[in-house]
Amino acid sequence: MPDMRCFIGMHVPEPADMLTVLAGLDSRKFRVTDNKNIHLTLFFLGEISEERAHEICAFLKGSGFDDRVVKPSRIIGLPSAKHARIVAMVIDNSKLTEYHRRICSSLKLQEDREFIPHITVARAKYPVNIEDWIRSTGNPGKTILLEKPALYRSTLTQAGPIHEKICQSS
Repeated sequence: MPDMRCFIGMHVPEPADMLTVLAGLDSRKFRVTDNKNIHLTLFFLGEISEERAHEICAFLKGSGFDDRVVKPSRIIGLPSAKHARIVAMVIDNSKLTEYHRRICSSLKLQEDREFIPHITVARAKYPVNIEDWIRSTGNPGKTILLEKPALYRSTLTQAGPIHEKICQSS
């Protein structure tokens, strides 16, 4: 079987309430993330083999992460608010950060940038300055329930990505 594009993440099963924060965002420049694809990425793996997927699933089944009620602390633009291609809600949660470290250590993964627990809610084709919009949005919202950590296959299509759950933690 050929390699597959994957990530470890936590799906947001009921994102409708959290998306109200996007009011006022220029819908001509940004595409809101499809409800079925809203998630918090714990680690983007890229292309992996089926054998590696089995190793990751074995880790997840025994990983025991249960702190799944989170609250967004702020909204950011990535790579920056001045040149945003992504609008995201940041989750300041030390248990998520520690779990990310445990994933990296246990699975011998190296992060190429600082881990910022976040949920992507919109994307733009070209960089857009959203500094003023971020200042005007205020508090990003209510608490959110995340599903248990899972390994997802992400297939890119012209209509957007399709995420398929491969396995989930117990």
